Amino acid sequence: MLSVPADVRLRTTAAAFGRWLEHAADAPAALPLPEHIHQTPAWASAWERLRTEPVLAHRHLLLSAPSGAPERLLSFYLIDGSPFWTSYEQPLGMAPVWDGPVIYGPSMYAEYGGLGVGATAAQLAAAVDGGRELMRAWDAQALVIPNLGAAEAARWQQVRPADAAILCDLTHHAPLPILSSAPAAGAGAAAGATGEAAEEAYLRQVLYRLIPARRIARDLVRQWKRAREAGVRAHLLHGRDMDFALEDFTHLAIEAALAHGCNTYGDDLFRALAEVPGARLLLAQHEHGLAGGFFCFAYGGTLYLWTAGLHYARLPALHTYAFLMAESIVHAARSGMRVLDAGRGNYSYKRRLGLSSRPLHTLVYLPRPDARRRQLLAAMDQGLRAFIAAEQAA
Repeated sequence: MLSVPADVRLRTTAAAFGRWLEHAADAPAALPLPEHIHQTPAWASAWERLRTEPVLAHRHLLLSAPSGAPERLLSFYLIDGSPFWTSYEQPLGMAPVWDGPVIYGPSMYAEYGGLGVGATAAQLAAAVDGGRELMRAWDAQALVIPNLGAAEAARWQQVRPADAAILCDLTHHAPLPILSSAPAAGAGAAAGATGEAAEEAYLRQVLYRLIPARRIARDLVRQWKRAREAGVRAHLLHGRDMDFALEDFTHLAIEAALAHGCNTYGDDLFRALAEVPGARLLLAQHEHGLAGGFFCFAYGGTLYLWTAGLHYARLPALHTYAFLMAESIVHAARSGMRVLDAGRGNYSYKRRLGLSSRPLHTLVYLPRPDARRRQLLAAMDQGLRAFIAAEQAA
């Protein structure tokens, strides 16, 4: 582990204080709950010991403010070759931007980064200043602040203008309908045809209220029924209970990632994230083996569909993706969730379901003027904008 000061006073115009923590678990227990699961100390702790994303060093900056604003935590990881960053470069056919370690605050794998919409200007400034301090100490090629919403990215830019800004992705979300009653999970298996009919009736209620286009909702129900007729059944695992399924799921997640050009997953990643409170694995099981699954997180009234693993050869016959989407929506509604966050990728499909999209912006701070890298980053932004627009229209 590279050496950084244990305690740092950050010089900002608002005199904010920042305290370095070696481990995210050292954060105060009374730290206010952040907006998203990806901003929690538990998520940050999972990233301290990964191999899939080669983390060379890590530090966590605890930010307070004299105004009495809530404390915020931002994690920084020195990473030599992030597969997730590469997954944005490869579809564009562009030369790699980096050829050495970069600091990500936090990792690109966190669907939502930053400090949240309520962070003060002093905290934002202190976060960038702290990242720059690490950039010098660790001789990193850049400081990357990924996956900010549009309004939040604008605030970061106002406080500490970045050398480059990239529209890197979209996430998708929708408010979930609140129904007065629902059949118990697994009612179809327990009660035969009557229970299965109740499951389908509940599914229709949820989907018809969630999806604006009735034709699309009916088609999703139809595919769910065809998956059931083909022998597919849903199975939900929580936390460490998912251990026995993670090896098979990892193989399918790698297959899904490679289908989009670049593998971003490994067994160590899912095993670490399984320990994050709220982690769950929704499986599509079949007599001939695992057909697919969604790795999810329940947090703050939102079900996050973080990533998928799919057996592509059996996808058309088993309607696996539609089955998992329908089952995840039902699970979220049955569990009293208020929001479904369907994550990144598969833009046109999620748009047809009526989900709203949210752009994610990534800011890059360079240690010194670098015209070549600024040109590469500008080309990356333009290329990703064109790619997203084309995928949405597909």
